[in-house]
Amino acid sequence: MKDIIQSMCPNSLEEVMGFHSDTVVLRFQEIYAVDYEASLEIFNEVKKWLWLSAQRNYEEDVLNLDPPVLSMFSAMAVLDEMWHNFIICSVDYTRFCDTHFGQYLHHQVVPRAGHAKIYHDAGKDYDVPQFDNAQLRAMMMYVYRKLGEDTYHRWFETYPEIYTLDKLRALSRHLTSENP
Repeated sequence: MKDIIQSMCPNSLEEVMGFHSDTVVLRFQEIYAVDYEASLEIFNEVKKWLWLSAQRNYEEDVLNLDPPVLSMFSAMAVLDEMWHNFIICSVDYTRFCDTHFGQYLHHQVVPRAGHAKIYHDAGKDYDVPQFDNAQLRAMMMYVYRKLGEDTYHRWFETYPEIYTLDKLRALSRHLTSENP
C-alpha cells in the first residue's frame, strides 16, 4: 500500500521544472508571435500548473484534505493555450506525466453554463460547476502558498494584462484574416 501511495505523490516541483521540450516551446512560437524566452516562460508556468494539479489531487485523494478546486479561467488563457500545445506534443506530454505523476493528467473541459445543453444532448451527464468568488480567492491563495508570490503575480496580474483573449488572438499566426 505504501508503494501505491508513494507512486501517486507527484515529484518535487524542482524535478518537474527540470523537464524540457524544445518541441513544445518552438511549436508555441509557430502558433503565437512570441519570442523564445516568452514561450519558454509560459511553458515553465504550465509545468507548475500541472504539478499543482497533481499535488492538489494527491492532497484530496490520499491525504484526505480539502484543497480548493483548481480551474483555469479566461484571464489564464495563455496557460491554457500552452497546455493544449503541450498535449498535442503527445509523446513529450505522456512521458512528462508518466515520469512525474505516474499517470496521464487529463485536461477536463468545464463548459460554460450555456454549453451544458450540448453535453446533455450528446448523452453526457455533466453538472456545470459554479465557481464563485470565494472559490477563486481560495484557489489564488493556494497558488500563493504552494508556488510563491512571483507565480501568483504572474498568473493573476501579469499574464491577464499581457495576454488578454484579444491580445492572444492578435498574436495568433493561425487566426489571421487569411485563416479565419
